[in-house]
Amino acid sequence: MGTPYEKAIQDAVLAQCAEAKSMEPAAEIILSSILAGAKDPAVKASAAEFVRQTVTGAVKGLLLAEVDLSAAALRLLNTAADAAGKSEIDPGEAMTWAIEGIARSAKLIPAPVLQAMKEELEAAFMGVGSVFDDLCRRELEAPE
Repeated sequence: MGTPYEKAIQDAVLAQCAEAKSMEPAAEIILSSILAGAKDPAVKASAAEFVRQTVTGAVKGLLLAEVDLSAAALRLLNTAADAAGKSEIDPGEAMTWAIEGIARSAKLIPAPVLQAMKEELEAAFMGVGSVFDDLCRRELEAPE
């Protein structure tokens, strides 16, 4: 499931992260993808969905590469915001879209890992953990 673009990001992250067992290559892929997309007028018109798909694809690739996601949420958000700040996308909006992108994969992420991600986000940004929790809950309750 997912778009061809999301699948391409997933495959790139899997290829780069499987051996490293680190999310750092994924951060670079997210950064370069958002920066490249921000230059495309068609992508800029749908920046929210572009960032969501980029992050969702990265999360799925990290899961397949068996990279520990419990401490990855903040890095994913910061990477999206960093890329946005280097383009014409609002960094705050990019962080929101990144949270939504992570939450799209909630059905694939074990509950203890989702909880650790929520706690990491809440520690960094008061209130964001509960937003993430709500988004994940909606995703988990959504029909297939």
